[in-house]
Order: sequence, then C-alpha cells, then structure tokens
Amino acid sequence: MQKPPANKQRAFTLLELLVVMVILALLAGLGLMAFGTIQMKSRDSRRKQDLANISKALETYYNDYGQYPASVDGLIAGCGTGGAENCSWGSAWIDDQGTLYMSALPQDPAGNQNYFYHLLNDNSYYLFARLENELDNDAAKNGSSPGYYAGYFCDGASLACNYLIMSTNLITKPAIN
Repeated sequence: MQKPPANKQRAFTLLELLVVMVILALLAGLGLMAFGTIQMKSRDSRRKQDLANISKALETYYNDYGQYPASVDGLIAGCGTGGAENCSWGSAWIDDQGTLYMSALPQDPAGNQNYFYHLLNDNSYYLFARLENELDNDAAKNGSSPGYYAGYFCDGASLACNYLIMSTNLITKPAIN
C-alpha cells in the first residue's frame, strides 16, 4: 500500500461550509432581534421618563398659577409673548412672564409620533404617549390583550396612545379600547 503524499491537506467539504454559514446566519439574526428589542425598550423607558418630567413641570406651573395650562390639540397652550402660542414638542416652555418651565419639551424618541396633553379642568390633566412594546406592564390593557385610550391619538390622527400619566388628584382613567 502506498501512503498519500505528506503535503496533501484535507479541506472542508461544501456541506460542512454550508452548515457553518447557516449557524452563523442564525446567530446573527438572533443577535439583531435582541438588539432591536433592547432599542424598543430603551425608547419606551425614555417616553416614560419624558412624561414624568413634563408632569413635574406641570405641577410647578400649577404651584405658580393655581391651575394647569390649557390644552389645544394635544399641545400645552400658553407659551411665548402674552401666552398666546401653543408650546410645540421640542421647543422651550416659557410662559408670558418669562418663567422657564422646561428648556425643551421632550419629543418622542422615534420621531414619528408625539406626546399628548389633555386638560380636563383647571385642576386635572392627562399626559399620553405611545409605547412600542404593547406588552409592557405599564401599557393600557383591554382584559389580557393590548389596549388604547379611546379618543387620544399620539400622531394626531390614527396612532392611539397606550401609556398614561395623570395629575395626582385624579383616580379615574379614560376608557380603554
């Protein structure tokens, strides 16, 4: 019997290379999905913190004026000279006396939706956001399935809000669809 030449090396077969490539593709896909989920939860966390900060500014306004600012189409009213302008998300909230309540009203981190402010009366309000993770413990629930607050849209027309912060003197939440 002859021995194979010493310089001949074994190579991987095509099947072995394909199996390794499939495994690597699966691992990369799982990693990207996990990264996307982490980003979504991070944006939701930011939304919750933004609404908490707006709520604190609203309480400061209430301490100064004995009432909360008016709401117009989901915006806080009473910015600028004479308090005649609506505060837009991303701009400073300064009243007509020059008091700075927020250097910039936060904007939604995804950029395609807004927060929604609704004044019920001079002494109570709702603040809404749209969480991406509808299964979040703080998101609205309709029984055991995801729900939305009826009549409040975080993009102005079709994207219903599913997260709420309300003034401390309220105990009743709006209806959930």
